[in-house]
Amino acid sequence: MSKTDERRQEIRTSLPVQLWFNLLESADDYLRLHSQAAVFESPDSGPGLEGRDEMELFLLKLDKKLDQIIALLTDKIARKDYRYKGRVIDISESGLRFVSPVDLPEGTHLEMGLIVPQRPHKTMDIAGEVIWVSGQGILGRSERQKVIGVKFTDILPADQDDIVHFIFQKQREEIRRSKERE
Repeated sequence: MSKTDERRQEIRTSLPVQLWFNLLESADDYLRLHSQAAVFESPDSGPGLEGRDEMELFLLKLDKKLDQIIALLTDKIARKDYRYKGRVIDISESGLRFVSPVDLPEGTHLEMGLIVPQRPHKTMDIAGEVIWVSGQGILGRSERQKVIGVKFTDILPADQDDIVHFIFQKQREEIRRSKERE
């Protein structure tokens, strides 16, 4: 059993996942820009709402809810600009393995934007830490690239559930295809 196999605790599968990432100085530098609390704060609370009539409050609530729905549908909630793009090899609910265009030593902290194939389109903002680096590397288009193992350190439970859902969905499809071939 290799060093990386010993660390696996969940089922992993390859998925067509898109990955963008930035390097962080420390784990404390990660800031999830769109926490659930910030996105779904109550539109009927806050300064300047006292003394307004019922219809005006209703319209303000409706306006804020429409803004939230549009932001969710277009995935424009304070998007981060990611500097690097990686190629995901496989993923589990607690981490992933990817090919990196830059050298990343163990212990490097990352902020990542993952796009898991689903409808509607959704980018997951996740913090992670490099827990292993493959010494072999693989041949890239222009040069040798290393395979990186990342453990998620900050992920929303709903995003974790989405990853698990897609892993099981992909496995069911693979089982169905293998039965059809037999």
